[in-house]
Amino acid sequence: MAGETLGYDVFDSGPPMRLERILGLRSPGRPSTALRLAVVLTVAWVPLVAFTVVQTLLGPGPGLVSFLSDCGVNVRVFLAIPALVLAESDCLPWLHRIVRQFIDAGVVPGADAARFQLALSSTRRLLDSWIAEVAVLAVAFAISIGLIFLVPRHILPAWYHGVEGAPMALSLAGWWHSLVTLPLLLVLFLGWLWRMAMWARFLWRVSRLDLQLIPGHPDHSGGLRFVSLCLQRFRLIGFAMGAVLAGAVANRVVFEGARVRDFEPQIVALVCVVLAVFVLPLTVFMEKLRDTRRRGICEYGALAASLGQQFEHKWLRPGTVDAKSMTVPDFSATTDLYSIVSNVYAMRDVPFRLKDLIGPIVGALVPFIPIILFVLPLQTLLADLADLLL
Repeated sequence: MAGETLGYDVFDSGPPMRLERILGLRSPGRPSTALRLAVVLTVAWVPLVAFTVVQTLLGPGPGLVSFLSDCGVNVRVFLAIPALVLAESDCLPWLHRIVRQFIDAGVVPGADAARFQLALSSTRRLLDSWIAEVAVLAVAFAISIGLIFLVPRHILPAWYHGVEGAPMALSLAGWWHSLVTLPLLLVLFLGWLWRMAMWARFLWRVSRLDLQLIPGHPDHSGGLRFVSLCLQRFRLIGFAMGAVLAGAVANRVVFEGARVRDFEPQIVALVCVVLAVFVLPLTVFMEKLRDTRRRGICEYGALAASLGQQFEHKWLRPGTVDAKSMTVPDFSATTDLYSIVSNVYAMRDVPFRLKDLIGPIVGALVPFIPIILFVLPLQTLLADLADLLL
């Protein structure tokens, strides 16, 4: 029964995919990534340029120059939005592989196949929920409209400003950004946030099953290490999150003379959010792994002790070991068993290693590299690089 549901990508759903299907941007089995990317970039950026050009031609002011030099909006449009769209083809197939691996690797026993099926079905149902789709759209527009009233006018870029005395004093480009471009980014991001919530829920449901974990498994995670494969594939989502913050920081650094160091708290907070969203869901297996390790220490430890006693009794007497005796199976069998037992004692409490965190963390920090290169003189960078190499 589980095999029937595993025939499709369980997580290839969720906001805003229903809306994309209605608009003809997606069809079953054909994600049309290039088409969707072209459409969202056109809708998000081209009208902004057109409105800003018109505004510049009709009145004095640095409208077009202000827009083209605005790191924040351009980074959000050309880095964050494409990353969130491309993340679907980069990440979702791997989530599907991980889901299948629970069955293919025998981690979920046949007796729990029905409960595993139920977890899949409920996850798919929640991802496909029209309520979630509407809620994501509503929240995205609520945030965008709320920012119109909450953000002080004097901190907005020049291209955002409209005629003095006009309602809200926003330009046409400013209104388009507030009602189209920003909501588009938020819908994509909130859609991924909902998908991550369903991923965490699915893993939690699976962790409640009677999983067949092996204490001596060489992955030191009882056979669950495959779950950590998702972390590297979350890199583009982390990149999008970092790009949004990096664009805002770039504006402050380039135009206001701020230092990158002034934004260390925000960068640290970004890393913490990335870890919470992508890594925290994998810790639901902690209790199962700890129980498996305790069981393995007792069972494998007793086996190793018994074999060790027999080995010592047979071979650790004077005159029992010579050159030929080293080739008998007793020595290799003891070595093999002890290597398995060492795997038990090396088991981790979580199904990932620290180096597995590199994917999402580095993805979130990469957008800050251009800022650092802009701030630090090339001579200083080359000197530091030479010190590292030499």
